[in-house]
Amino acid sequence: MKKDLLVRLCLIMSVVLALYSCHNEDFASQDANSQRNPADFFKHSKASGGLNAKSGVDYIAILEAYNREKDFLSTMPDQKGMPIWEKMQVLDVAEKTVLYVPLSSDNTSLSSLLLINLDENNEVSVLRNFTNDYLEKFVYNVEYPANKRKFLMDTFLQMDFLCFGQQTFTNLPLDLYEGVTDIIG
Repeated sequence: MKKDLLVRLCLIMSVVLALYSCHNEDFASQDANSQRNPADFFKHSKASGGLNAKSGVDYIAILEAYNREKDFLSTMPDQKGMPIWEKMQVLDVAEKTVLYVPLSSDNTSLSSLLLINLDENNEVSVLRNFTNDYLEKFVYNVEYPANKRKFLMDTFLQMDFLCFGQQTFTNLPLDLYEGVTDIIG
């Protein structure tokens, strides 16, 4: 009986120690990968977003050159998100091109949105990184114009749908969506 109890205790201790060591390894690897590798930020295949099909302009190469000059990656609020280049949206408006680049830190949700304006010479004139935290603070602040708050919110909703197929959204600002609390696509 004592021998059985001793064997069971040893077995339980072995399992607990094994699980504890796995737990420590998981947390150690998460800490090491908590920041993105800037060298990986601009990696893409030419077929998945590097070249815009209409114009043949490699927008990612433009952004990479801009980062070498200005180091914008180090100043972005979202230091974990990686771009989903194949979902980048390009909008040509008047004398500028607007790029919407979705970023995700977990490949299941949008962590932020990179908005870039390029002038007629394809040089960066505006670059903003809108995080989910910023989005929440901005769209719920009624002191900002409703049309600008709704535009930013709609942009996030559209990019989230485009990237991850998300069709249900909750806790939307009531003043922007006239009493709608959920949007179901």
